[in-house]
Amino acid sequence: MKTNIHGAQNVIDAAIDTGVKKVVALSTIRRSIRSISTRHEIVCEKIIIQGNSYRGARGTLFSCVRYGNVIGSRGSVIPLFRNQKKTGKLTITDLHMTRFWLTLDQAVALVINASNICRAGKYSCRKSPA
Repeated sequence: MKTNIHGAQNVIDAAIDTGVKKVVALSTIRRSIRSISTRHEIVCEKIIIQGNSYRGARGTLFSCVRYGNVIGSRGSVIPLFRNQKKTGKLTITDLHMTRFWLTLDQAVALVINASNICRAGKYSCRKSPA
C-alpha cells in the first residue's frame, strides 16, 4: 500500500514541485483482480491520472501505461510455467483471462512511445506491439 498509493502521491507532488514535464507510470497488473496487491495498483493508476487535475495550471502531464508479462523479466510467469510443464499440470488463475506477452524491447518501446505521445490520461496495451 505504501509503495503503490503513498508512493504515487509522492511522485505527483515531487514532479509538480520540480517542474517535471511528463510522468508515465508503469502498471504491470499480473495478478488476480481479487488480490489486494492488484487493487492497490489500480488505485495507484487512478491517483496518477488524477494528478492531471491536482496539478492545476502547472504543466506536468501524468499518464499510465499498462502491460502484461515481459518475457524474461523479474516476476515473469515463464519460469513457473516451465517448471509446471514437467509435471503436466499448468496453473491458470482464470480460464477467461488473456495473457499479453512482450519482449523487453517491446516493453521499452511501449513506454518510450507513451512518453512521446503523452497527454493527460491512460494508455492501455491491448495487444503486443508489432
